Amino acid sequence: MACKNHGDKEAVYQCNSCNGCFCKSCIEERKIGDFSALICRDCGGKCDELLEDGRVKNKVERKAQVTEVASFWVELFRSFLYPLKSGARSFLFTGAIFFGLFFRFSRMAGIFGLPLIIILCSYLLIYIFQIIVTSAYGDDEPPGWPGMSQWIDMVFGPLLFILIATVLCYAPSVAYVYYTHNFDFVFWLLVLGGMFVHPMFLLLIAMTEKIAALNPLLVVVSIFKVPVEYFVAAVMFILLVGIRYISRGAFSGIPFVGFIVQELLMFYCLMVEMRILGVFYRSNEAHFSDEDPEAVESV
Repeated sequence: MACKNHGDKEAVYQCNSCNGCFCKSCIEERKIGDFSALICRDCGGKCDELLEDGRVKNKVERKAQVTEVASFWVELFRSFLYPLKSGARSFLFTGAIFFGLFFRFSRMAGIFGLPLIIILCSYLLIYIFQIIVTSAYGDDEPPGWPGMSQWIDMVFGPLLFILIATVLCYAPSVAYVYYTHNFDFVFWLLVLGGMFVHPMFLLLIAMTEKIAALNPLLVVVSIFKVPVEYFVAAVMFILLVGIRYISRGAFSGIPFVGFIVQELLMFYCLMVEMRILGVFYRSNEAHFSDEDPEAVESV
């Protein structure tokens, strides 16, 4: 079987999204932490290896020619059980305590704790990106902790992208207050709008790690491709963020136990948020993979 783009080369991979068959040069390896996937350069979908008889290796191993993808609505409710799986509970507990203690210590250190905060944020970002990407590409098991050696790449890559995306989301509300000095209905409407588009920025950054993900037009277009499901995903994201911040005050007055419960709840909500974004992408991959890659790259 010949490659779709190079007729003189043999196809060794097939894309699960566009169903194209490609040679090795048409595929790129996507690595984030310990997770890696083979990605189609044409549409950005996940690729599987082809056997000599033309069948897809992973589908043969699963004894099925077609992979059944659960609907977003089913996966949405399953996401709340994701951090409670037997393989995830240890990550939930250790992550909550580890990041809770170190973030508090770094804040107490003032300006001297800033480098530690950057390292912790970068490391946490790698982990939550792993949850998004592995969930998006069909893995239902929580990822392991990433290696510390990757945090430098995250500082000057996705972490910077996340900071820029945050500015883009909330700059209108900040500008409104600056010029009007009013925290009125319009201000809160702008804040809510920023919170609504923020998850899509995060999803596109996690899935592409490219500056094109910061294009507001691309974000809006992506939202309108699956508006109903994204609306639900975004609302759930906002509610979980609200629960995380409410828990800061609700349990802060209870010694020790309050700290444990607060950090567990915050990390639980964070894992669920990232899982929802990942399964949202998985359930709607066909809608996202029909982007013109050349147009996206030129942004």
